[in-house]
Amino acid sequence: MISNSRLFFTVACAAFMASSTAFAGINCTCRYKGQDIPEGQTICMQLPTGNVLATCGRVLNNTAWKTIQQDCPYGELDSDLLSSPVDAT
Repeated sequence: MISNSRLFFTVACAAFMASSTAFAGINCTCRYKGQDIPEGQTICMQLPTGNVLATCGRVLNNTAWKTIQQDCPYGELDSDLLSSPVDAT
């Protein structure tokens, strides 16, 4: 007959092994246009409804896109900077 402590240990080990397989991997990624985007990275997504700034994150242990804002910020150079020569000395 199996003692109570051995039975408890066996059940606890089985429960731990079953729950540990449910955790997501360390190197989780989100997918966008056929590419893997690492968790935590923010990109501008071009959607049919317009551009969206989104970050790859986790929701209920699954990777998912979290919208930060509608539209994406774009940088522009000042036209004065483009026309003035740069002194290299």
